[in-house]
Amino acid sequence: MQRGSVIKVHVENTNPPKVKYFIVLASDKDKHSYACIFINTDINANIIRTPELKALQYLLKKEKHPFLNHDSWANCANIF
Repeated sequence: MQRGSVIKVHVENTNPPKVKYFIVLASDKDKHSYACIFINTDINANIIRTPELKALQYLLKKEKHPFLNHDSWANCANIF
């Protein structure tokens, strides 16, 4: 994996657990740890409540990203 890779993974820490896409931002030099962000279908208004957090949601258009089924949002507010 390298910076900019998109990974599709089943995650258990969402409610309900589901398959999600991640974007790889960085890794350690040995590629044992990675920094990633979630791609979400919509902006969750229960979590993204402030204008500052809304400004950290980046629209990904389906026509520019063929792996997506629809327009989606990269949540740049939370790095995992």
